[in-house]
Amino acid sequence: MGTKLNLRSWASDPGAETFVALTEGKLSLQPLKAPAKSVVLNPGESSSVQGDSTTPASPSVSPVGQTLLWMEGRLSFQNRPIGQIIRELERRYNLSIKVETTEILSDSLTIYYSNRIEAEQAIKDICLSKGVTYRQTNNGFVIEH
Repeated sequence: MGTKLNLRSWASDPGAETFVALTEGKLSLQPLKAPAKSVVLNPGESSSVQGDSTTPASPSVSPVGQTLLWMEGRLSFQNRPIGQIIRELERRYNLSIKVETTEILSDSLTIYYSNRIEAEQAIKDICLSKGVTYRQTNNGFVIEH
């Protein structure tokens, strides 16, 4: 049904969330455990379903421009857990980010960069927003108190 979409699904993310944003066409999102409980997305909408959930989230407005920023090497996270953002930074920049201040991992954050940035800028901004510090290592960064 869908023709153009953005899909994010990493088993390593908290709750094994699958997120989809539709830019063109029509799409039905359904959980594996309860296929009858699907939601239908129209262009400009997004939804998600947790790996063990039986009901996907209701469709919400998803600005197409922000949804596809990753294709241009830019970053956009809308109310995402910091742990998920950290894992995406690790994948995107091929580096290791150790978080010693684990209590921040479940906190949500909205980040939008209109230009390409280096990983350190995103890490610096996350740390500034949470009142923690970071240091660079040989293969990445450590976020600490």
